[in-house]
Amino acid sequence: MPDIIKIALPYGDYEKKFCEILDFAGIYHDSESDLKKNIKNKIDVYPFSHLDIITCVERGFVDLGIVRTDVLMEYRSKVLELMEFKLEKLYIGVVAKNNFTDDISRALRVATKYPNIARNYFLKQCRDIDIIKMHDVSEMVFNIDMADVVLDVLKSEDDLNKRGLEVLDVIDNVRFHLIANVSSFHFKNNLIKQFVNRLKLNIGKIL
Repeated sequence: MPDIIKIALPYGDYEKKFCEILDFAGIYHDSESDLKKNIKNKIDVYPFSHLDIITCVERGFVDLGIVRTDVLMEYRSKVLELMEFKLEKLYIGVVAKNNFTDDISRALRVATKYPNIARNYFLKQCRDIDIIKMHDVSEMVFNIDMADVVLDVLKSEDDLNKRGLEVLDVIDNVRFHLIANVSSFHFKNNLIKQFVNRLKLNIGKIL
């Protein structure tokens, strides 16, 4: 049986977008009737959540995955980063209510699904924090006085302003990263390199 590259993509709108990118690059096409668009029909695509993809790649359940910068920063998994690209304007930031004033006499309450990013960031600020782990962070945490600030992936600063919120700091821009399982990269090196080269040649034409 020939080698097959298994790749995990974020499900939902991102899955559709990445399938379009792979299709445009002539790497993958979701139709058995058009095998010429599928590197000799050796690509299998699996949809997962952003946070699960890095686990699937690190443990070798799939060979490749596409994850965001926030996931790489949070988990620091043992994977290989092969390339990165921007799909839309996203960034990791710290948000608070408008006119927020930090009370340095107590720990800053930080609501986030990224506790490691929060610890590293506020450690550099020499600021004591109380992390409130949330899987779905929203402005509701401010309405019930659960947290002082939110650390999350953000899209539009204008939208935040309309909701009475402000960005206190931008920690990093968010990109998308193609990552590989270490063993897969060794044993399927030629196939994976062919995949990466084809993607690099075409990514700028569609984004």
